[in-house]
Amino acid sequence: MTVPASFKTAGWALWFMALGAAAVFCVQRQWVFLSALLVLLAVAGMAALFRLQQKLEQRVVHVLESIADHDLLTSYVPSGHSRIERRMAELVGTFVGQLRAAQARQAADHQYYEALLDTVDALLLVWDDEGGIRWMNKVAVRKLRGFRLHHLKELGVLNPAFPDFLQHLRPGIIQSIRLRQGQGTVELAATLTRYQTSGRQLHLCCLRNVYPLLEQKEAESWQKLVSVLTHEMMNSLAPVLSLSDTLCDRMEGRKDEDPRLWQGLCTIRRRSQGLLQFIENYRTLTRLPHPVRVPVRLYELLSDLQKLYPQCTMDTQMADRMVEIDRGQMEQVLINLLKNAVEATQGMPAPCVRLQSMMVEGERLQWRVEDNGPGILPEVVDKIFVPFFTTKASGCGIGLSLCKQIVANHHGTITVRSAPGKGAAFIVELPLVRG
Repeated sequence: MTVPASFKTAGWALWFMALGAAAVFCVQRQWVFLSALLVLLAVAGMAALFRLQQKLEQRVVHVLESIADHDLLTSYVPSGHSRIERRMAELVGTFVGQLRAAQARQAADHQYYEALLDTVDALLLVWDDEGGIRWMNKVAVRKLRGFRLHHLKELGVLNPAFPDFLQHLRPGIIQSIRLRQGQGTVELAATLTRYQTSGRQLHLCCLRNVYPLLEQKEAESWQKLVSVLTHEMMNSLAPVLSLSDTLCDRMEGRKDEDPRLWQGLCTIRRRSQGLLQFIENYRTLTRLPHPVRVPVRLYELLSDLQKLYPQCTMDTQMADRMVEIDRGQMEQVLINLLKNAVEATQGMPAPCVRLQSMMVEGERLQWRVEDNGPGILPEVVDKIFVPFFTTKASGCGIGLSLCKQIVANHHGTITVRSAPGKGAAFIVELPLVRG
């Protein structure tokens, strides 16, 4: 059985009292040797008790320091059979266990929220007052530099003004900035939130690409405009065409009587029919069906395109890849782009049209249709995807508009890069590539 701590304390007190009484008795009897011996025993006992207390304090301090240093594998092992030490060991074990459970819950919550934020398509950055980047989600790592950054200054490669732009953001105010991305540029809208954690102020910035949203709104506006225009034009054109057909039929046998009238009626009918066909072409922009995605092997798609355009070079490095697309619609996009490229190189001494397939950012399929034609004028580049706009004498301005809408329905993007005299490159990027 263990001796209670109160008994041990009383035992030590009686021991020192007995030594004191014996020393006094020896002094009265003038037993100098025994008196000195008893005094030495008392001093030795006090020294032993002091060392024991010091060791206990050191062990307690060591355990507390380990806990303060987040060493949750520490434990308190009693040095003897003291009831107080055993109770202390139990309390330390319970406390450390609670800290371990809290730390595990915190780690699990951190992993959950980090995984949740990594699924967001926006770029998220957290930095401190000194500009040190504390955290980035995976989209920010991939889109900005391709690796994890440590300071805002490292973003100056994308735009020299970018670090200062971020540090001067204010909460509640949306600002935009244009950055270099690959061989092109992207415009990002930035919002800022400030919060306190562990006594430090941190800045959370959300960067979103505004181009897809603007494209979507633009496409919706064009669809509404085209729908209204074609509806009104069809209502006005239908009776004109019907009357011109009727009048032409009645004048068929008497066209020699008034040749000028006959030619006028034929012109009205012909132009009405041409205008009707023109309107029907644009109605396809408002009636384009939603894409039906199916797995398609790139080799099969490229092989069919090679048969249609044998003079073009097809890059088949990714021929074994499987992608989920609406084959008919995307095939029409590539046919339109190849057709335009072939027409652009007509008359060139060494015409060259090339279709490349590649992966970008690990999860996006990119097609590049390049030619060595005369290129596109700067004032025309921004208009080529606009409905009704064309630079061809016989064009109706629907091909590239239709391509843009098909690609947008696949949640992708289509862009053009060109300079006069240096050819043109149309770039189609599609997400959700499976290989």
